Amino acid sequence: MSTTDIPQRLNKIRDSVKAAQATRHSSSGAKEVTLVAVSKTKPAADLLEAYNAGQRHFGENIQELVDKAAELPQDIHWHFIGTLQSNKCKLVASIPNLWAVETIDSAKKADTMNRTWDAADATRSPLRVFVQVNTSGESSKSGVDPGGALDVAEHIFKECKSLVLQGLMTIGSPDRDPEAENPDFKVHSRV
Repeated sequence: MSTTDIPQRLNKIRDSVKAAQATRHSSSGAKEVTLVAVSKTKPAADLLEAYNAGQRHFGENIQELVDKAAELPQDIHWHFIGTLQSNKCKLVASIPNLWAVETIDSAKKADTMNRTWDAADATRSPLRVFVQVNTSGESSKSGVDPGGALDVAEHIFKECKSLVLQGLMTIGSPDRDPEAENPDFKVHSRV
């Protein structure tokens, strides 16, 4: 993809999100949607092009997050979206403009992220986190079993004062009928 395509593609996606959001707002009073550009494997120059087109939320895995956060503007809101390993929580917490961790899938990882976030800089606001739920049951995907999601969420809410629970996150199965209701999102809504 040439960098000149990035602003046009972003605008097309934003228009689609706005159209979908307008439908939901009229029927349910849904909250504002935040577009997170998953930028894993993309060069920093592409992210800067998206940034210059107004994109501020980007999702990265651990090593690319560390590298790109040091190189790109400090007002970017970084979302950690890779598999979170407990031994990497300190490194993730060291990112000064980390906005959210979207892949908490156990009380142990929540506890570790809670400790390392506070230890990295106790003056920061609590870190936004999402509980990742494996709604498709695929062994290749991370996430807590749908039946255990509430326990992890309650643990974060009650025990992790440096974290603030934002909601649930899932990665749906790619092998589904695009015209049918998404079964992963049906499971997600029941959780």
